[in-house]
Amino acid sequence: MTSKTPNFDKALDAILKDLKPHTRKCGKCGYDFEIFKEDIEFYHKLRVPPPTLCPDCRKQRRLAWSNNASFYKRKCDAPGHSEEFISLYPPELNWKVYDNNFWWSDKWDSQSFNQNYDLSRSFFDQLGEFYKNFPLIQTNRDPSSVGSEYTAYGLELKDCYYVFGGIKSENVMYGSWPFFSRDCLDILIAFKSELCYEIVSGINGYNCKFIYFSDNCLDSAFLYDCKNCTHCFGGVNLRNKNYYFMNKALTKEEYEKKMKEINLGSRRQLYLWRDEFQKLLAGEIRRATRNEKTVNSIGTFLRNSKDCFMCFWIEGGENLRYADYVGMAKDSMDVSVGGGLMKAFMERLYEVNNSGPYDVKFSNLVRTSNSVEYSINCGSLENCFGCVGLRNKKYCIFNKQYSEENYWKLLEEIKTKMLAAGEYGEFFPISMSPYPYNASLAQFEYPLTKEEVEKIGGYWAENPASLEGIDPKNILRNEQIPDDIEDVGDDILQKVLICEVTGKPFMITKTELEFYRKKNLPLPTKHPYQRLMERWAMKTPFRLWKYPCAKCGQEMYTSYAPELKLKVYCEKCYLQEVV
Repeated sequence: MTSKTPNFDKALDAILKDLKPHTRKCGKCGYDFEIFKEDIEFYHKLRVPPPTLCPDCRKQRRLAWSNNASFYKRKCDAPGHSEEFISLYPPELNWKVYDNNFWWSDKWDSQSFNQNYDLSRSFFDQLGEFYKNFPLIQTNRDPSSVGSEYTAYGLELKDCYYVFGGIKSENVMYGSWPFFSRDCLDILIAFKSELCYEIVSGINGYNCKFIYFSDNCLDSAFLYDCKNCTHCFGGVNLRNKNYYFMNKALTKEEYEKKMKEINLGSRRQLYLWRDEFQKLLAGEIRRATRNEKTVNSIGTFLRNSKDCFMCFWIEGGENLRYADYVGMAKDSMDVSVGGGLMKAFMERLYEVNNSGPYDVKFSNLVRTSNSVEYSINCGSLENCFGCVGLRNKKYCIFNKQYSEENYWKLLEEIKTKMLAAGEYGEFFPISMSPYPYNASLAQFEYPLTKEEVEKIGGYWAENPASLEGIDPKNILRNEQIPDDIEDVGDDILQKVLICEVTGKPFMITKTELEFYRKKNLPLPTKHPYQRLMERWAMKTPFRLWKYPCAKCGQEMYTSYAPELKLKVYCEKCYLQEVV
């Protein structure tokens, strides 16, 4: 097939021609990283130059482009609008933000925001100016979601509140990535779960609370790395068990008697048993990585995948490298938050966030698109470059329409110049992201202080915690919040609670109160953001260390840092121990 960009391809081939596996220094952190033979094969296949940053710094840069933690109040900037709404962007951000309905409507033309490309200037300087003039969308909420105003990114959600991501879930509150789940609260990645409270990575949970990395469990509480367990309380590494209490088998009668003696509706008792569970967990073995039905892969939280390298939290991946939070993708590299879980494979993606399905590079929130590069928040594009907010277009550069012939001619000039200047091959800088770093996925994986964020070009934003104008009688601090849910009246819905960790105020909603009563759980004493951060802290970092198995001594990869001094088993030894 004849190349549409022969000069660019010639220049790129000159870079890749004699490229061999080697060690290079990261242009950001200064640490050495490896370029492997398989990486080079991807550069040839995807037609990109080798990266200048290490995998961690590349990932940090991508994750800074996704707010998965905070909502803010600000005014709508759509023409004729001035109402206040919740948004992913703090009010101090000097940028126009349109409400979801207006942004998706035909009341404005996104292509009216266009710009001629100046070949004498830096690409990123021009794109930054162009992007800053384009209105942002309130929360990137799916138009098909119903009754879910306080949500972002999710698809087909119903009656969800304070939820980020997820697919076809209903009545979920304070969650990140609920998939086909309902009637759950305080979750981080839950598949097909119902009536659950505080899940961190669970599948097919029913009527459970405080379950971590556990699948197919019913009517249980305080489980860690358990599978197929029913009526269990306090379990670690259990498989196919019933009526276990703190990892010990009981009769049905003994177990039920124990449960009658425990009242998790009391915060004091809940904290007591939480501490006992942590003591139990501290003495148990850990599984090096959590991979299921996965072959020839290095990473953790991989399911139904093969040929994946340094990948984390992948569902149905094939031939992926340096990917995380991805479902149903193949032949791709440096991908974050991608794939659909419901559709066919996404393919040939490189340095993208939440983008696809085919041949999309260096882009953020570009969906149902093919052959698109350096674009942001677009849909149904084909052969477009450097576009923002466009839908159903072809042959556009900086949102300006070109004929097919002129598109390829200008694209050739742009990419060739970018390659020579060292710009082509780089994702958007953190300084261009409209999201506060401390609300982004980057803060979960690469936590920084405000000062450190500002040094790398990002920005920090706090939701105001003022109690001005609130009747002091309606303010409840930790010691004033009822210990037992049985002692909580409906008047709590008019009270302002103060987070015991951050001091931030928060309120209880009616639906939330009904859930706590139904599940016999005490009111929380921590702000939703703090609870979210603590759930993220439960998972291991997206990083691998290599050291000997604590049982057989064989070298293994694990996501547990060696300084934790845990008893970590390789997969073979772990399965021999627990199955």
